[in-house]
Amino acid sequence: MRSSILINAMSLFILSLIIFGCSSGKETKTTEDLFNKLAEIRRIGEERNTKEVKYLVREFETSNSDVVRIEAANALGKIGDPRAIPALERSLRIEKKQNILSAAESALESIQQQMEKAEKEKK
Repeated sequence: MRSSILINAMSLFILSLIIFGCSSGKETKTTEDLFNKLAEIRRIGEERNTKEVKYLVREFETSNSDVVRIEAANALGKIGDPRAIPALERSLRIEKKQNILSAAESALESIQQQMEKAEKEKK
């Protein structure tokens, strides 16, 4: 339940940033580019597309946009692929922004829950 509340809150946050503008110190190309990137990242997460984990990790680690980084973390959490764990854990050690930290923590929690569930199903 906590995850769904966080995801809904993040969706509202993302929408407000798109509507009212967002900048994390560096200018994003255009609002349309940002909107398209966010839609793509969200689609990848909803499809649980494990082929795109590297792309999502790269966006999470390197994007200049907090909104893109948060959406990438959310998608990684939905996918549940353990390949994302090192990048998410690394961010917990070095990231200063609370919104990014919260997204990374939530994604790690979701991945760990999915791994535990898969392990129980094997037994």
